[in-house]
Amino acid sequence: MKALTQTQLLDELRARVDSIGSQRKLAIAIGCSQQYLSDVLSGRRLPGPLILRGLGYEMETWFKAVK
Repeated sequence: MKALTQTQLLDELRARVDSIGSQRKLAIAIGCSQQYLSDVLSGRRLPGPLILRGLGYEMETWFKAVK
């Protein structure tokens, strides 16, 4: 599975909205509210497990050493 930046994930989410026809239809398909999906798309909230799972992703946190 490929790793995405938050920007890339939002781009993929927008593409899914476009392909399914509306935020409402995508929200129903992935099991979240349309308002939550809208908040994520507008940057007011981070995508959580419902949206990530609906897109086929999971969040992974890692740390990078500072030189």
